[in-house]
Amino acid sequence: MMTGRKLKIHALLYFCLLCFFIPYFDIPSQYINHNTMKTQLLKTKFMKPILLTAFTCLAVQVLAQPIPEILYYDFNGTGTTVPNLASTPPVGTATATIVGAQTQGPGGVCNSNALIGTGTSSSTDYLNTGYATSLTGSWTLSFWSSNITPSSTLFYVVGDVTAGSFRCFTNGVAGADNWILRGSFTDVLIPGGATVAPHLNTWVYDQTAGFMYAYLDGALVNTVAQSPITISGTGPFKVGSYGSSTGLNTGGFMDDFRLYDRALSPAEILTLLAPGGSSTETVSACDSYFWPADGATYSSSGTYNTTVVGSSGCDSLLVLDLTINTEVTGPTVAMTACDSYDWNGSTYSASGLYADTLVAMSGCDSIVGLDLTINASPTMTESISACESYTWAMDGNTYTSSGIYTTYIAASPCDTIAMLDLTINTNTTSTITQTAIDSYTSPAGNTYTTSGTYTDVIANAAGCDSTITINLTVGYTGLSELKNGNLTLYPNPAQTSIRILGVENLTEINDVTITSISGNRVMTVATIQEEITISDLPSGIYFLNISHGQGTNTIRFVKQ
Repeated sequence: MMTGRKLKIHALLYFCLLCFFIPYFDIPSQYINHNTMKTQLLKTKFMKPILLTAFTCLAVQVLAQPIPEILYYDFNGTGTTVPNLASTPPVGTATATIVGAQTQGPGGVCNSNALIGTGTSSSTDYLNTGYATSLTGSWTLSFWSSNITPSSTLFYVVGDVTAGSFRCFTNGVAGADNWILRGSFTDVLIPGGATVAPHLNTWVYDQTAGFMYAYLDGALVNTVAQSPITISGTGPFKVGSYGSSTGLNTGGFMDDFRLYDRALSPAEILTLLAPGGSSTETVSACDSYFWPADGATYSSSGTYNTTVVGSSGCDSLLVLDLTINTEVTGPTVAMTACDSYDWNGSTYSASGLYADTLVAMSGCDSIVGLDLTINASPTMTESISACESYTWAMDGNTYTSSGIYTTYIAASPCDTIAMLDLTINTNTTSTITQTAIDSYTSPAGNTYTTSGTYTDVIANAAGCDSTITINLTVGYTGLSELKNGNLTLYPNPAQTSIRILGVENLTEINDVTITSISGNRVMTVATIQEEITISDLPSGIYFLNISHGQGTNTIRFVKQ
């Protein structure tokens, strides 16, 4: 069965094969088509994702952890013998021996064994490396630790009292949870390295740079300037202890102890962080890159890393070597249009500078611009009120409904928009039944002296024809008092009220109403009054109708 790490590497290899063959696909390129009124930049819809995929192809490099030259113990054996796995171990250091009650057993990184402390004197419990300490020039010291508990007791885990008291410990002046490396040089602290949780603790002395660097879990946490350092002694160089001081605490774990005769680089230190191995992805991307390994998006070039837990419980380190390229700025096209302009699938109705993104063959976006000038089409508007229908000279059409109508008149540089705001009014009809003694004057001003049916046509409030049918009866008897008593209405035209004179000559008044020119009743007067308020009536022509025992008198008046 393929492990999680192998599966990941295989997937990355297939991805790169895809990148290799993509250039052989037949992919159309972009083109620009110019005409008098518009520029259309066409983009191939499937081109962008393919090119971006090709451009972000990554190279995978599996980096092995650097093997120490001097001392290297993984504590994966049994018993008291611990082999030195270094590449060029000094004479007499091929194997180390556990002295006393310290043991090697479960508790190390990646489900491996570790050196297990007893919390007793380093005189009795320690790992004897057989190494007479001799460190000149640059060097690197690194180990994993876990299950380190705070205490008032100082726990020593590395040292040689004969080599300028070279030692590493926690608590006391170091402080709880911290490791400090001390000797014939300025102290270098790794804060947070001595805790119950597992941590990789690394000190790098770079003689050329004149600094000692401290790394916690692969990250730089301390930099201390140093004068040239030489560490030399007769031994023994102890691991898990120092001199006669208290060694590694009871139940404390130390694993993967390494001592190099050179300064490791930050990238090499990162490989130590992943007992399951490491791999580097080299990626070039445009503007930003989303790394699935850690779910983060990066917008700057640099080196990034994350740890992946393997199926065996052994962590692997993934390193991203990222190069971010920027977008390419393409040409800007100047265009003039009327009212609006369509460009690359968008419609613009205002002058301005606009941008769109295309995919260049380099893989990064190419920004093209549009310098757009929008000229507004001139407009002319006619507001017309007509009766029944209207024929518009601008387009020759006859309209029978109210509404807004539009037509275009060719002109340069933009067509003129002609608009008709049309109101269609209708003709009206009404019927009046009227009686009179001698004669009757109609709303149109016609005087009739005989009974019959008459038709008057006058203008209604909208200015259209109002046809009035008058059913007239002339010649009532017994109304001599009415003949002698003329009714008078004033003022006429009126604005707020009207007055009626001569009402006293009428008997048996039944009803007093006001009707519109179309014959609709608009007001009923409860009792006959000399003054009738008409301020609420709209402007127009009205009729005052007085119904009495001898018939009906009607007086025409105008409301202004």
